[in-house]
Amino acid sequence: MAEAAAERMEVETLQTPREAARCAREGNASVAACTRCGSFVCATCVRVSLERPACPACWARMKQQGSPRVRTALLLATLGLVTFVPGPIALWLALAELRAMKRGEAFPGGEEDARLARNLGLVETAALLLALAGFTLGS
Repeated sequence: MAEAAAERMEVETLQTPREAARCAREGNASVAACTRCGSFVCATCVRVSLERPACPACWARMKQQGSPRVRTALLLATLGLVTFVPGPIALWLALAELRAMKRGEAFPGGEEDARLARNLGLVETAALLLALAGFTLGS
């Protein structure tokens, strides 16, 4: 329960002249809208992911899945199997995500994907450097 309290964002309630938007879950006055699904959330329900408000359902999904940065790194690492060029970008994104996870700024749900993207990115970066060195030496 203490973890849930720590995950809550302290925000001021919306000031609207007539009727304030209501929390989709509890019916209280909303303080934010979920940046993932758009539903309104009250001060009790709101969670923060990378400084963006989220509803409890989206929060749970985000904790299990990797962030968009992890998915992009994995996609680039996979593309790098065909052409080595995306490898260094995948490596950089994966390392950034792993550092964010270590600092507690990203959900650990995508750690396996981030490690895979990092490893593929390392291999692809090394292959790209070797290919460039061979091209340069061969000229």
